[in-house]
Amino acid sequence: QELLYYIKGTPFFEVQYTDIPKILRGYYKQINGRKTENLERGRSENIRPGNVWVDIQQVFYRMEENVSGCYAQKPLKSTERIIRASSQPDDFVLDFFSHSGSTLIACEQLGRRCLTADLDPIYCEISIRRLEYLRESGKSGWQNGHPFEDVLEPDEQILAEE
Repeated sequence: QELLYYIKGTPFFEVQYTDIPKILRGYYKQINGRKTENLERGRSENIRPGNVWVDIQQVFYRMEENVSGCYAQKPLKSTERIIRASSQPDDFVLDFFSHSGSTLIACEQLGRRCLTADLDPIYCEISIRRLEYLRESGKSGWQNGHPFEDVLEPDEQILAEE
């Protein structure tokens, strides 16, 4: 999946939030059973991530941050990395494609102000409820297989009226 981000105004980029441990990328080699540095990457313990962030796992159903029914959900870790690297605390972050609310949750946890929107009102509601759940429980996900039971009529009641 591709992620794009844009910054208005003077570019700000906080490099320290982008480094990943070299061990995750495997940039080392073994000679006679001893680990030695890969001279192409220098002797630093960290490296700058490229276009593919191998240290971030795609969201799947057993992860705490998973939101049922949101199939294009971005991992919080990737959203947090972008927000940390490109904004400062109390900055505004704008997300026109809220979907599961990952940007909203990341901003809440990182002390940024966030404006989100989505064309589908269901995803707006999911984002709001996910934020409420984070504030109540401190958990980033929202494991609810039927998120709108309180507003939907039971199937039996609808069928009985027909």
